[in-house]
Amino acid sequence: MKYEKGDLVAIKTLDSRTQTAIILDGFSYNKFFYCYIVEEGSYKLIYLKEISFLISKDFSPDFEYDEDLFSLDYAYYEACFDIYSYAPFYSFFADDDEDDSEND
Repeated sequence: MKYEKGDLVAIKTLDSRTQTAIILDGFSYNKFFYCYIVEEGSYKLIYLKEISFLISKDFSPDFEYDEDLFSLDYAYYEACFDIYSYAPFYSFFADDDEDDSEND
């Protein structure tokens, strides 16, 4: 299904919850969407496969947001999608300090 700016969608989270999101813009041929998460009151980059279903077409096409947020470089996410078909939105980083102390 083709999603567009202003659509209200349901997304699934890693902890098997469903949240609602307003699509603000699409990237990389609409494989990624910049969204406003209604329950959290925050903005996130959502992978297409995280969208469960469309709740309402053209729900809020004039939703106001800070346009400077789009000055970020999304090349990393596009590369992850092209190489692994995965985008690590909820990833954790290893603590490098612990590794150094083990080698002493």
